[in-house]
Amino acid sequence: MRAFLQTTAGTVGASMVTAAALTLIAAVVAEYGGVLLWAGAVMAAVGLAWWAVFFLVLVVGHAAGVLEADRPEAACGDP
Repeated sequence: MRAFLQTTAGTVGASMVTAAALTLIAAVVAEYGGVLLWAGAVMAAVGLAWWAVFFLVLVVGHAAGVLEADRPEAACGDP
């Protein structure tokens, strides 16, 4: 579960922020500040919110000890 949360938070959040950046660049290049700038800002906010939610779940899950260890042998006490 830990790997799923890390991968999802990283890839989806980064993809949304990248899409937002490309939209904002397109708006500047096209010299059109209306809908494209608004869409880029919304995409950036959604991407950051997505990342924040998964990161929060990851941190709380780690603190609560409900996520599996990165190294299972370390959890068993083996060197």
